[in-house]
Amino acid sequence: MATKERNIVRERIEDVTDQHRQGDILLVKIPELPAYMKDIPLVQLKTPTTVLQQSVGSPRPHAMSSKTVKIAETKNQRVNMFIEVLETTPLTHPEHDTIEVEPGIYEVRKQQMWDELKQLQMQALD
Repeated sequence: MATKERNIVRERIEDVTDQHRQGDILLVKIPELPAYMKDIPLVQLKTPTTVLQQSVGSPRPHAMSSKTVKIAETKNQRVNMFIEVLETTPLTHPEHDTIEVEPGIYEVRKQQMWDELKQLQMQALD
C-alpha cells in the first residue's frame, strides 16, 4: 500500500465512530470514500446477496442483501472493498451472530493476525 493511502487509512481510523466485527472481517464506518476511490463507482449487484468475505474452504460467506448495499472493490491489501449501506441491513454468517449494520459508508477490512514463529502478518481465516 502506498504511503499516501496508508495516511488516508490512518486519518479515517481516527474518525471512526462505528465498527462491526464478524469473524475475519471488520466494517469501519467512514464519513466518505477516500480520495483514491472517487473514480470507482459504488454499484448495486444484481445477485440476491453481496458477499463481503468468503470463508476459506467452505461455502459460508459473510453476506448482506444486495437490495440495500452498494459495493466498490479495491486492490488495497488491507481494505479490500467499500460498501454503502442504504438502510439498516443484517450482516450474516452461519457461525456468527447476525449484526444489524446502520446506513452509511464502510471500509471492509480483512482481519490480520501475527504469526510469531514466521514473524509475519497474515490474514485471519474464519
